[in-house]
Amino acid sequence: MSAESRSSPSRTRHPSRSCGAGGAHAGTSGRATFALGNFDRTGLSSDSQRAVMSVDAFWMVLNKSAALCEMARIVGHGGRLAMTTWVPRLDELENMLRTAGFRLISSAQTPRWRERQMAVYRGILRNRVPLEQEIGPGAAAVLVAEARDAPARLSGAPRRLIVAERQA
Repeated sequence: MSAESRSSPSRTRHPSRSCGAGGAHAGTSGRATFALGNFDRTGLSSDSQRAVMSVDAFWMVLNKSAALCEMARIVGHGGRLAMTTWVPRLDELENMLRTAGFRLISSAQTPRWRERQMAVYRGILRNRVPLEQEIGPGAAAVLVAEARDAPARLSGAPRRLIVAERQA
């Protein structure tokens, strides 16, 4: 999860990085930072973010309702949530968003998601040894297990781009 910050992300496990010149396209140059944390306990102050973003991680969160409530807490009213995730039932996600205080603005299946994801998993499995050398055997084992096991779980859950706004 990353956040466009209005406060110091000093409580994260890893240092934040400014998006720098790459943010010019999104109008956030010099203002956006990326921070790592837990979905349900970010350590960020209430109403301290204008937006939060999650790329392909939300589907693995155990307590999705708590995570959405935390995102709503840190973005405050009018804040945005943008995420890509695999969604077995859009109506369930929309209900969780509403309960957390978000209004779904858009939801679209990402083009060729299955083809792309399977290519990523094939690459992980094919490059297991170099991956272990680069990131270590423990981290590589997690990715290899996902590459081996996730395709069956994702078969009935299309990957979607979700955008929601925090309601007053």
